[in-house]
Amino acid sequence: MTPMATIRRMLLLAALLLAFGTTAAGTLGVTVASAHSGGFGLRAALSSCDDPLTPIAEVPGPTLAGALQFEACEILQADAVRVTAGDIVFRAGSAIVLGNGFAVQTGVRWTASIEPALSLTAYVEDDSPAAEPAYAALFHLRLDALRLAAGDGFEHFVAYAADATPELVLSIRRVGTEHLLALDVRRQDGSFVTTEGTPNELLVPVGYQQVDVTWRAADPGSANGVASVEVAGQRARLEGVDNAAARIDFVAWGVLSGKRSATSSGSLDLDDLSSTRAF
Repeated sequence: MTPMATIRRMLLLAALLLAFGTTAAGTLGVTVASAHSGGFGLRAALSSCDDPLTPIAEVPGPTLAGALQFEACEILQADAVRVTAGDIVFRAGSAIVLGNGFAVQTGVRWTASIEPALSLTAYVEDDSPAAEPAYAALFHLRLDALRLAAGDGFEHFVAYAADATPELVLSIRRVGTEHLLALDVRRQDGSFVTTEGTPNELLVPVGYQQVDVTWRAADPGSANGVASVEVAGQRARLEGVDNAAARIDFVAWGVLSGKRSATSSGSLDLDDLSSTRAF
């Protein structure tokens, strides 16, 4: 088959090359690469939104009074809401929708602003996997310009089933002065086994680092699913996962959902993605 990739909501440099070639039948291989030396293929910037993938946030009613601020990563909606007193601020990344019954009383200070930086996220989505029982990815990551607040973090690489259920997640969070990489794998019952908060959570040093991740669903009737991630000479591995029915149909790589406060800022540089079927 001919692999295909969908690229959404991302800031690219001219150096980015998409290397998609016709492969032998039954194989999967998608590569996103750049010259890498000193540069990057994709830069993903942080926003102050907790979850930039949530499309709509609703302002609670029926009345608003006081010094209040409401923020949406994309769309902020206010239906039948009356602003009666105080200083009220609406902020949204792409649109503010005022429904029937919205009203602002005379003398109230009410401001609304569209701020695209709220939704400034970036990711590459590869749609070429097709119900894969085994999957592997390799990419390069640089966190030197990332400024996460203590305790903040986000999902960085997620492999999904066809119904958008996450089967494998790599996430980045700040602990103390360090950025750590955690691996999560979904079990058959919907719960996750994780390395977060364990000695197997991996330190991401400064500079470009190669990240190598593999995942394999359990054999039918067994609980022998396995996943691993390697970075900077460290390796974390999750074994004995009950996920025989799990399959991977698409993956996203960049800045995804998570906990990001207003004090988190900066960006991360991504390069040389290889997304393949594992054998």
